[in-house]
Amino acid sequence: MHIIKIGDDYSKEIASKWNELTAKQLLFVAKIMSKNIKKKSATVAILQNFMEIPWKTLYKIKPEVFIDLEECVDFIFHKSSLTINHFKEIKIKGQAFFGPENALTNFTFEQFAYYSENALIRIKDKPEYFIDYLISCLYTTTKNKFDPEAIEQNTQKLKLIKPKLKNAILFFYIGSRNLIMKKFPKVFPKSKEGEQKPKQQDEFEFHKLVNSMNSNDMTKNPAIRQSNLYEALLYLSQQQQT
Repeated sequence: MHIIKIGDDYSKEIASKWNELTAKQLLFVAKIMSKNIKKKSATVAILQNFMEIPWKTLYKIKPEVFIDLEECVDFIFHKSSLTINHFKEIKIKGQAFFGPENALTNFTFEQFAYYSENALIRIKDKPEYFIDYLISCLYTTTKNKFDPEAIEQNTQKLKLIKPKLKNAILFFYIGSRNLIMKKFPKVFPKSKEGEQKPKQQDEFEFHKLVNSMNSNDMTKNPAIRQSNLYEALLYLSQQQQT
């Protein structure tokens, strides 16, 4: 956490990384980051929200002090490292949907791979639809029970949730996925040094990689497909070394 002090009268702790955000702050960030506004404007809005001070007080802060404050929330504008799911249960018209545990630790390999397998088509043909489809792969009507046949039906219901909540869930998924890729570098090799790809192409390449694993003889094994995601990736990582 960052401790911000302004004069003798103001002192407050604010988040210094994704996992320190409260659910309320995450929703605000998700709302702001979905708007087509400049980074400077987004930074000011986020600071005012985190610091919980009136706008007139914020504007009185000296420029040299404000520069330091901007750095406190700069992590928001980098890759998500959010692995805490603040929304493990959501309700739509009285029906409960249950989401994953922190860092997708209760996911099966099948559930993880299923989304990537189908996302290749969704991202290419219906890019505006992919977030609703993602959430339908993450959230189920029964705890810890993934049912691929229910995804299309659930998508029609889950698309009704507010856009800021959709974006908050997306930040969680991306952060969890980034952690998984970091933990298993043998399975998810980094791009070549100096190689930069557009964000959409990078997303497409990730799903191609998972899809190639999904078609592997080892991952067709029911024991692996139904096993915990982390255990399956550890097994695949060990196989890469042999």
